[in-house]
Amino acid sequence: MREPKIISSAGSLLGPEDLSSHQLDLVLEEADRCLMMVDARIDEPGHRTFDAYPPEDNLYSQDAVAQLSLAIALLADAYPALQHEISIVIDRFRSEGGAKGVQELARYPHLMDLIRLSLDLFFALHPTEEHYSAEQAEDVFSDVLTSPQERYAAFQEVHKMLMGRLS
Repeated sequence: MREPKIISSAGSLLGPEDLSSHQLDLVLEEADRCLMMVDARIDEPGHRTFDAYPPEDNLYSQDAVAQLSLAIALLADAYPALQHEISIVIDRFRSEGGAKGVQELARYPHLMDLIRLSLDLFFALHPTEEHYSAEQAEDVFSDVLTSPQERYAAFQEVHKMLMGRLS
């Protein structure tokens, strides 16, 4: 049996299609992870550059990846409380449930931009499920509760919904 859906508001960027609470949890984690990547950049807020990762980190030197990374950094610069806001949403979601988490998310519409950009970056870094699964097999810190295939499929579904809303 599929998990019940928690987002089904026509006014939401994600509605009227539905997201499960598990999908929402996964995309919030990914968005939070992307914000942590901003801290790894060698540039500074207000002085962002296209190629701002150390030279040995060639994964982030790909044009699409560099553009998306820059966009996330600029979003973080425009909303200095973004890390705090996503933490609030994640905490509310995990402590009070999906509906309360969605209400909290609605208070911060720019978080939807972060979610979309983080998924765009995820797919630029991992163009196939096989690529992502292989990388996760080598990662000792990977999520053991959610298989790479399940995570990839959830991200694909949410990304498709978001892109459908934006087009």
